[in-house]
Amino acid sequence: MESHPGVERFNRTAAFIFTNLYEAFPDPVDLSDESIAAAALSEGADSEDKLAYEKSALHVVAWLAAEGLLRYERQVYGAYIGVTLSMKALTILGFTPDVLRAAPEPFIDRLKSALGKGATDAASSGIKQVLGGIFDLALRYGQSTASTGILVA
Repeated sequence: MESHPGVERFNRTAAFIFTNLYEAFPDPVDLSDESIAAAALSEGADSEDKLAYEKSALHVVAWLAAEGLLRYERQVYGAYIGVTLSMKALTILGFTPDVLRAAPEPFIDRLKSALGKGATDAASSGIKQVLGGIFDLALRYGQSTASTGILVA
C-alpha cells in the first residue's frame, strides 16, 4: 500500500529532525525550512518535491514540539532557533521496549540506518516502522506519567 505523500514527507522530515538533534545534543540547533527540506529529501527530488518539503518542514517541528518531543527558544520567519530534544524524546530514542529486545538497537540507530538507505521502499517502510514505535512510546509515556511520573513500558 502506497503511503500518502504528506505522511511520507512527515516521516522523512521527523526522522531527519530526530537524528540531527540527537547527534547535536545537548547543543541547541537552528532549523530552517530550507535546511530541513534539503536533508530530508531523497536524492534526485525535483523542485516540486523540494517546495512541498519546505512548506511542511516547520509544521513538523511545531507538531513535534506540541507533542512534547522537542523544545525551542523561539520561532522566526522560516526557522526555529535553539531546538533541542526533550527528556521525553531522549528517553524514547535511547529506550528499547521489551517487544524489540530481539533487535536491541536503539531507535536513534534504527532511524539513522533507515535514512542511510535512501529513497527505497525498504527505507520508507523502515522509517515508518521506527517512527511508529517512537510515537507509540510517546503516547504511552504521556499517559503513564500523567498520574505517576513513571515510564511504564
